[in-house]
Amino acid sequence: MRLPAEPAEVLDIPESDIPEVVGALVAEKRLSTLMSAIHANLWSDDPALRQQGTAALRRLGFPD
Repeated sequence: MRLPAEPAEVLDIPESDIPEVVGALVAEKRLSTLMSAIHANLWSDDPALRQQGTAALRRLGFPD
């Protein structure tokens, strides 16, 4: 399984695989790096990147 490194990659993960992916990200200590990338999108001046960051958080199961 390829783990996401960017917010756009999170959106390509089937919803049924999210728990396994999050578990793997935690186990490999890569979740915080991904979350940093998502938060960078959330603070972007580009509305499309902000929307992508919000969608990635939702896909991972985090509330807005």
